[in-house]
Amino acid sequence: MKRLKIGKQWVGDGKKPYWIADISANWMPTPEQKPDIRKAFKLIDAAKQAGADVAKFQTFQAPKIVSDVGFKSMKITHQAKWKKSVYEVYEDASLKFDWHQKLANYCKKVGIEFMSTPYDKESVDLLEKVDVNAYKIGSGDIDYIELLTYIAKKRKPIIISSGASDLATVELAINTLRKAGNDQIILLQCITNYALSPIEQAGVEAMVTMGKAFDVAYGYSDHTYDADNPFHGVVVPLIAVTRGACVIEKHLCLRNDDETPDAPFSMTPQAFALMTKYGNLVKTILGSGQKQVVAAETDSSIIQRRCLRAARDLKKGTALTKSMVEALRPTPKGSITPQFTEMIIGKKLTQSISRGEAFAWKHLFST
Repeated sequence: MKRLKIGKQWVGDGKKPYWIADISANWMPTPEQKPDIRKAFKLIDAAKQAGADVAKFQTFQAPKIVSDVGFKSMKITHQAKWKKSVYEVYEDASLKFDWHQKLANYCKKVGIEFMSTPYDKESVDLLEKVDVNAYKIGSGDIDYIELLTYIAKKRKPIIISSGASDLATVELAINTLRKAGNDQIILLQCITNYALSPIEQAGVEAMVTMGKAFDVAYGYSDHTYDADNPFHGVVVPLIAVTRGACVIEKHLCLRNDDETPDAPFSMTPQAFALMTKYGNLVKTILGSGQKQVVAAETDSSIIQRRCLRAARDLKKGTALTKSMVEALRPTPKGSITPQFTEMIIGKKLTQSISRGEAFAWKHLFST
């Protein structure tokens, strides 16, 4: 797999998974409280402690991402429980522009990458001033050519999700980024039914297909989660890691009952930590792909492997026959192994050997 560098960290090409904690709108206070950056700081701390490499936010302005008129004219099932209109929710979830530098500074302080998904050019410009090391593009903007081109020209790594897209749409996005001169791309498989992402529709293998088709590094943006069974949300990421995912993105909240739009399908810090722990372990278990004798096998290779031993006492000058040789465990260093049986038959001993002693090349050739 290709690899690229985000900040000081290499991603892909055999490295451990790159864990993105998508804080999204989970920094929001309860309806009766005023916005407070300290909750965002707590989420950054939680992301770091849970093993995330990135604390990711979303940067947008409601008038530049949603149409109040458009949403009021249609019914959206997964937003039916919202107490406010879609437009009002987006207004409330708009991360304050003057918070961005403070959040980036806090991330640097605790040792985690700050990242955000911009949804308009002004938001991109803001993130440039904050000096982000990479951009995340959400599934909803995969065919927003103008924005993709604008981001690509910043010449920084781009992580792009592909939810609710067919292969032709994904190809359009990848070609757009490359046409703009940016080939630092990580493509994420994603299912964009955030309120209910069926685990049986995860389509992990599509991630591999897209990676090969477009010659890009790939990963998975996952929204499967069950608050009653935290391990449920770990399954898809672990499978994705076994299939070569170099990036895993999951929403992170402090509590599933937080009154934010994303909390019900977001991972708690405890569940996120479980995912990163076992995800990193899975990567280690998979290994490098090289077949070799590992440190844990050193003793076993001696104890369980056979070597050629003298079936009886043999004097110097004896010509070996098969009846004089038997293959038995263990195999000390320097002993002759069974694959050389035919080679030594008929050879004369250059020195005597006792019954049960392992044959070594010194018994057959003078030094």
